[in-house]
This record gives sequence, C-alpha cells and structure tokens, in this order.
Amino acid sequence: MKKIIFIALLTALMLECYGSEKLFNLYHSYRKDQNAVNIGNLFNEIQKELKKDVSEEDTRLVAINFYFDLFNGELKFFEENFDSLTVRSQFGYANILLALEEYDRALKIYDYLNQEAPEWSCPWRHKGEVYYRKGDMENAESAFIKSLEIRENHFDAYIWLAQAQIELKKYEEALQTFEKGLTFLDVSSEHAEEEITDEELLFLKLKLYKYNKKDKEFKELEKTLKNKYPESKKWEEINR
Repeated sequence: MKKIIFIALLTALMLECYGSEKLFNLYHSYRKDQNAVNIGNLFNEIQKELKKDVSEEDTRLVAINFYFDLFNGELKFFEENFDSLTVRSQFGYANILLALEEYDRALKIYDYLNQEAPEWSCPWRHKGEVYYRKGDMENAESAFIKSLEIRENHFDAYIWLAQAQIELKKYEEALQTFEKGLTFLDVSSEHAEEEITDEELLFLKLKLYKYNKKDKEFKELEKTLKNKYPESKKWEEINR
C-alpha cells in the first residue's frame, strides 16, 4: 500500500512536469535497469539537488521512492538467500523484521537461531521483545530470563525483563531485576545508550519506586526529574 501511494504521488508530479528533468530522467533509467551505475547516478543527483534546497519536495519524493525500492530489494535478497546467510546476518534480518512490526516472521527466525546458536543470548533477548510487543508477557519474561542465563551481563535484557515483570504485576521482582541490571551498565558489551536513554532509564526507576511504594525514593527522584525533564511525555505514565 505504501509503495503504491509513493509511486502514485511521483507519477502525478512527473505528469505535471515539476522538479528537475534530469532527476526524473535518472529515476526512469533506474526503474528500467537497477544496476550499480544507475543507482549511483540517481543517488548522487538526489544529494546534489538536496544540497541546493534541502526542503525541495519533489526531490524528496523521488528520494523516498528510490530508498523504498532499495530497501525492499534488500529485504527480498535476505528472504531469498536466508539459508546461505551467516547466523549474524540472519539475526540482523530478524531485527529489521522486528522493527517493521513483522512479529511472526521475526519470531520464526529467532526460534531458528535459538536452535542453531543456543548459547547466543541476543536472539533470546530480541525474541523476548517480540513477545513483549505482542502482549505475551509470560513468554517475554521466559525469553529474557533465558538470555540472562546465557549471558549474565546482558544489560538491556534486564531492562526489558523488568518491564515485562511490571506488566505481570511482579513489582518487587521487577525492581530487583532493574537494580541488578544497573550493576552491569558499565561492563556490558552492549551499547546501552542505544538501547535505552538516560531519560527512559530514570523514569523506569521512578515507576518502580511508585509500584513498590518506596515513597521517600520516589519523591526524591520525582523532584530531580521535574527539574531535568519537565516536559517529558513519560510523566503521563507516572501519573496514571
């Protein structure tokens, strides 16, 4: 559906003769033959036009169509060549499907990786995320726990596990999970800042203080966060 909309918009623009004629000619050449030369020429022309005017709408619509085509082409490659991929590439493909909310397809790959690489914690962690996003908190909790059994210092697995335990109303366990996870914040090989921001981490701590009725700790942290993040949307979760 998205692709149809993009192409329809682009066609309308071309019919009305808007934008750079060279850009549209290069796009037509690319559509006829998606070889490396045509891809490179179109990419370079898009960048050139955007440097002239970054807000130029016609160029940006061409760019969307172009990048969307490339993206779909790469997804097709991974799907058709899955069996010949390394397990790390298979894992990366599953993560893309997760980001696209293709949960069932991603889950099948994580299941496969659990069999092919049973001592690799990351597929278990991401498998837990799939279950979490599908609302299956019991299976999410189990997958996160399995990830941590394999690698104890897997920081973001603790964070996800704590969130699943909150949903399961296991508030005391969630706080214990969170606090243990913090002990691995600096030693985990994961890039923690890419998984959860300082703001998200602090508001999760505040939520856990609230659910565990730690009034003193809650009030102290609440005061700090009101000064640091007065406009944060996270306050809506805290005030529910």
